[in-house]
Amino acid sequence: MAPNEIVAEIRQIPFEPFRMHVVDGTSYDVVHPDQCIVLLTSVVVGLERVSEDEGFQRTVKIDCRLISRIEPIDRPPTPSRKGEPPTLTA
Repeated sequence: MAPNEIVAEIRQIPFEPFRMHVVDGTSYDVVHPDQCIVLLTSVVVGLERVSEDEGFQRTVKIDCRLISRIEPIDRPPTPSRKGEPPTLTA
């Protein structure tokens, strides 16, 4: 996958969480734009965040050529008003 395709996902406004699938079968969820750094030929993804105030406990570096696809992560239902069923956002 081209690095600019990954950058486009990260810069999307509003940001939409996504899952990166790698050719070896692993996948990585990116739930915040600061969790992913795109370099010229690779992507660094932060993993195992303890809290919002702390950095990531570990990272993984993935060659962009090994990323097979990106797909959106399903969002949980948004809170509804009293008495209304929850709504799902696309």
